[in-house]
Amino acid sequence: MVAIVAMPEWYKGLTILLEIFTMLVAFGVVYAGVHAFKVTRQRKHLYFAIAFGLLSASFIGRLFVQLTLALEEFNQRIVSPAIATAGLQENFFSLGHVTYIWLVLAAYAILMGLAFKWERKREVGVLLALTTVVAATSTTLSWPFYMASLALLFCIAVQHFLNFKERRANSAYWIFFAFTLLTLEPLLYLLAFFMPELIAAGYVVRLIAYVVILRTLWKVLA
Repeated sequence: MVAIVAMPEWYKGLTILLEIFTMLVAFGVVYAGVHAFKVTRQRKHLYFAIAFGLLSASFIGRLFVQLTLALEEFNQRIVSPAIATAGLQENFFSLGHVTYIWLVLAAYAILMGLAFKWERKREVGVLLALTTVVAATSTTLSWPFYMASLALLFCIAVQHFLNFKERRANSAYWIFFAFTLLTLEPLLYLLAFFMPELIAAGYVVRLIAYVVILRTLWKVLA
């Protein structure tokens, strides 16, 4: 997720490194989901892979924006310091920021549909429309994105808890545990407005949750 809070350069490097590791794990989840679909022919595994594919795309887009802005800043400072490109940078960041938010919320909408076992696509379509509204209003403010993520992930975690109570399966427990961790991520980012050091905690929690999901998928396939 995007956390627009002032922090030192080394701290930014740490969060970028954590995000890269999370992106690699997300790729693993996509592969595992596609493999599970090929083995079981259950569409839920395919949709799960699609959701994490959107999350992976959001990471790639965010890293691309960060790299492009870093190169532009280097060019402005070293190569052409007289050229003012602040407006271009701001527009480019806003576009990348909105795209990142939409991809993440769209992935959560799909995961919510899977958790609630919605058979009709209308409910997911409504959520996708709402994600577009949230993304559009998050160009300058981050808290609507965090609140929307918190609401979606909380609902997903509660539903997975109910699924676990019904099935009492080990895999259902670990999926519930993973989404409980993911629910903490946007909460930590909201608290980071008051305690910026919590940003890294949010990244760590998300990475652990993705690892748990990947491990659970592979154990189910084993």
